[in-house]
Amino acid sequence: MGRRRPVIVHQHVTQNIIAPVRNPVRTADSLASKQHLSFFDLVSEGEIEGFATPSRLGLTPGSAAYRNAALKDVYLNGTSILAAGADVNSPTDADFNFKEVGLQYRLGTQSQTYIPSFLDFEQADNLDPSANPLSNGVTPVATFAVGPETEFSVNTEVQSGTPITASITSQNVDAVRLTLTVPALQSFSSLGDIYGASVEFTVAVYYTGGSAPSTAWEDKFTDQITGRTADRYQRSYRIDLADTGWSGVDIRVTKSTADSTDQTSLQNSLVWSSYTELIYEKLRYPHSAIVALRLDSEQLSSIPARSYKLRGKKVKIPNGVTVDNDNGRIVYPAGYIFDGTLSSAKAWSSDPAWILFDVLTSRSGFGSHISESDLDLFAFYAASKYSSELVNDSSGGLEPRFSCNVLLSNGDEAFRLINDLSSVMRCMPYWSSGSLTISQDSPQDAAYLFTQANVTDKGFNYKGTSIKARHTVCVISYLDIESQEIAYEVVEDHAAIAKFGVVQTEIKAFACTSRGQAKRLGEWLLYSEAQEGQVISFESSADAASVLRPGHVIEVADRMRSVSRRGGRLVSASSGVVTIDDTSETAVVFTTGTVATLSVVLPDGSVESREVTGSNGAQLNLISPFSTTPAQNAVWLLETTGGEVLQPSTWRIVSIEEKEPHLYLFNAVSYNASKYNHIERGEALQNRNITVTEYAPAAPGTISGESRFYVVGELLLQKIKLAWEPVAGVSSYQVRYRYQQQNWVTFEVAGPSADILEATEGSYEIEIKSLNATGRPSNATSALTYQHSGNPSLPDDVTGASLLPISDTQAIITWDRSTQQEIVLAGSVIIRHTSATGGAATFASAQDVAVVVGSQTQKVVPLLDGTYFLKFQIGTGATAKRSETAAALPVTAPKVQQSKLISTVAEETAFNGTLSNMSALTVGGTPGIALAAAGLIDEVANPPGVDLIGNMDLLGGVAPSGSYEFSTAGLLTLAAGVFDVNLTRRITSNPYIANDYIDTWPSPPGIDAREKFDGIEGQNVNAKLYVSSSTDGVTYSAFSELQNAVVRGSHFKFKLEATSAATNENVHISQLGAFAYLAARSEQASATGAAGLQAVTFGSAFYEPPTISAAINDGSMQSGDFVTVSSVTRTGFSFTCTSSAGQSVARDIIYTASGHGAQV
Repeated sequence: MGRRRPVIVHQHVTQNIIAPVRNPVRTADSLASKQHLSFFDLVSEGEIEGFATPSRLGLTPGSAAYRNAALKDVYLNGTSILAAGADVNSPTDADFNFKEVGLQYRLGTQSQTYIPSFLDFEQADNLDPSANPLSNGVTPVATFAVGPETEFSVNTEVQSGTPITASITSQNVDAVRLTLTVPALQSFSSLGDIYGASVEFTVAVYYTGGSAPSTAWEDKFTDQITGRTADRYQRSYRIDLADTGWSGVDIRVTKSTADSTDQTSLQNSLVWSSYTELIYEKLRYPHSAIVALRLDSEQLSSIPARSYKLRGKKVKIPNGVTVDNDNGRIVYPAGYIFDGTLSSAKAWSSDPAWILFDVLTSRSGFGSHISESDLDLFAFYAASKYSSELVNDSSGGLEPRFSCNVLLSNGDEAFRLINDLSSVMRCMPYWSSGSLTISQDSPQDAAYLFTQANVTDKGFNYKGTSIKARHTVCVISYLDIESQEIAYEVVEDHAAIAKFGVVQTEIKAFACTSRGQAKRLGEWLLYSEAQEGQVISFESSADAASVLRPGHVIEVADRMRSVSRRGGRLVSASSGVVTIDDTSETAVVFTTGTVATLSVVLPDGSVESREVTGSNGAQLNLISPFSTTPAQNAVWLLETTGGEVLQPSTWRIVSIEEKEPHLYLFNAVSYNASKYNHIERGEALQNRNITVTEYAPAAPGTISGESRFYVVGELLLQKIKLAWEPVAGVSSYQVRYRYQQQNWVTFEVAGPSADILEATEGSYEIEIKSLNATGRPSNATSALTYQHSGNPSLPDDVTGASLLPISDTQAIITWDRSTQQEIVLAGSVIIRHTSATGGAATFASAQDVAVVVGSQTQKVVPLLDGTYFLKFQIGTGATAKRSETAAALPVTAPKVQQSKLISTVAEETAFNGTLSNMSALTVGGTPGIALAAAGLIDEVANPPGVDLIGNMDLLGGVAPSGSYEFSTAGLLTLAAGVFDVNLTRRITSNPYIANDYIDTWPSPPGIDAREKFDGIEGQNVNAKLYVSSSTDGVTYSAFSELQNAVVRGSHFKFKLEATSAATNENVHISQLGAFAYLAARSEQASATGAAGLQAVTFGSAFYEPPTISAAINDGSMQSGDFVTVSSVTRTGFSFTCTSSAGQSVARDIIYTASGHGAQV
């Protein structure tokens, strides 16, 4: 065979290349109708300065720059329309947080014009759209205060080169609104692509007739609609017409864009659909500042909250003054003298005095009740001048002392509003001599003098505020005008914090927008509480009352305080020489360097002072005569400075009260003129020396010490609370102590008490001296050696406890808040209950009902018969400290309804249930159960072995918890079915200290110190009763605590849980159980009966057969008829109706079934 040759086959393969399919381009529909929001806000009653930013920049209202700057002061949902840093002359699109916002405003003048229309934001305040054409077309606009409208249909296509004209003939028309339509606006490519297109047009007007006809068409605006829409799209334009000078007007629409010649490639038709003649109502709203806004609603999801930063209502100010444009303060020229007149032209100002004056006299305030003649203009001027002075703003700059920036939009009570505005400048308003005046807390000289010579025999009475009531930290809230949020300024008195800890208060700075002003307010409050807490009261004659007013400053020379007599009455006075009434007790010769000044009350009631240059007995020579010769018996007062310093005390009058004819009671608070520079400039206080420097006070009386808890943050620390008998005339003391022979610690306190903080166990040596007004200590020292055991005293007892039932099952227990800070901040209130009453009821034998925080003063508790106990507690566990004596509240629980006791569950002599960590225990012949031992015999270490175990029954200490589940005899079963049962617990227990045997009692103190020979009661144990219910006797609910509650079921199981927080404390429980009640119930209904015996079934079965009361219904009853009830059961009864003839008859009856319980 030959070899086979391979066959080669040539194939030609043809492949078709298919180009990918191209999807046509379709431009999204970009033309959609727009909705705009328009607002017309009344911002003030009365003329205002205007928007804050343009007013501060000095821009002219009505200018484009003013309008742009005003947009910085308009906020929508807290965001300004124009960014704060934008150039008001040429803002960019990026500067606007909201686009296309229209703004118009009127400032509230009498002659202001109405807002005729409302244009786009780029058109400023010019009502002519052509003045500021928009690059993106004129947006549809809205009109405010529009009256009648008349719409005319045009419905004509505007073709390129062929304008359409409409004529207006009514001269009453103020504006015309044009509606233009593009049926579709799009272009098509040969590839099937669809793009947008544009159409441009011009609107022009031509006035005819009248006094000022047009000479040529006037183009109002040119607009271009650009985008794509396959559906009809409309735009409206408003054309404002000239006010006068014409009898007719033609309006022309000219299309600039070439018309489409092929609708399949371009659709750009323009149709003039209609025009509407508008007639404005022209409401001016005189004396009302208004702001009109308009914006595209697409930028917001809901109606925006609008706020405006304004320089508010203009007020009257004194003639001849100006207003600082930066801050609104009144600038009083040097040497200015107020003549009692105010400028007729009002001005904006932040001066609180003239703002208050405007509120009192303007039509929008109290002007209908108070006239300018009723006000003390000079008092307002004085307050204004002090308020306008420049002070440190705490940021390196200066600001007015007081500024008032507030929105008064609510109808507040007159008295409250006047006081709030007065408080801005630290003023107190009051009515005096037929006019309303104000008294300001500002520096002033003494207006009157008082000594023992011109007050009654009662002398001067002094009172001071409690140190505990004085705050050391003040948090002031004020409005941050830049962020438009409430800001907070914290002012601290570090020296007071070091002494008394943080005692914080919070205040709202009314009408305050300055951080510096808020800070000064806080410093003034802390200073006032710390330094002006002393009050003086005394009685004097009408001479003083006729001169003094609240707010006036007085000087008092109290001999009882100064020790030296420095005041009295003049015997006589002549030019440069006066004779005083006494020299035997009045020192008139002074050491070198001492400057003596004599102050006298002149005949007109004013006070003048002159330096004393020498003396001759009772005669004092003055450096110069008084302006008026003092009268005989005029009050005088002597002050010395320099070498021997003795000054009168100064006080500010707060009230003057007529006690009887010609006798008045004066009350004043301590006053220090240096406080103003201290608060505003940080200068040191200049305290007056009101007592003789050589005088050393007596030493304090007996010192007592007490160990207490106190709280710092979350730490519970210990302190030694010291108290001592005060010394008359002494207000401060020097305390020094040392611990365990270590270094001495010295500090001063105001008042006869002090605390040694962070005390530790050991011996403290304590020494206390009295300090006089100059700080000189007493010669003698009071001393105490105090042994701090590290075991602070018990909390105070609970006071003011009361109980008020609020239902069959609940009551409210109320008590007084503890006066101990440690209890309020870190302590608790223990509420216990025992079913015992009288002497058998003790706190130790009671069970916990509730434990609440120490600051609480009220608690809702189950209403149980017996006795409730309350104690304060500090600490936890076995080391906790509780009040020594519990507040007891015996209770006999009232029953609002007549409940029925249906069963008593009791386990007393035999406890045959299930014990867990508990064991049977008989105490004093009474059987019971108690917590078992925590240890086991095989856990005892060897050595030492069991020989050293004192009590085998409590090996390892008392178990921390245990439980007892009632035996079957302790179950509660309702054979009648499922009911809502009112269950109240019943527990009798006796806590005790385990291993408290007579041979373990320490000596000393020995057996004589024992109060109880039956064992010490423990207080760290507790017992609770729990209940579980079932409606079928098979499936039971989880156990829940039982005190006094309504539980549904037919079968009930009970369980006890006992606890101990101390290994040596146990509880003996001798009685357990519960009382079961069913509430009274009545069922009233009617029954329709036929002749013969009829059966009635209750809506819900009673627990037992109820009592039935039945009568024949008046509507069916005949003379002699009666009803007989029979066969009464839990579920119903039978009845028969009988006539007077003894025949059974058909009658309707009404009945009432009275019993207990409603079967579920």
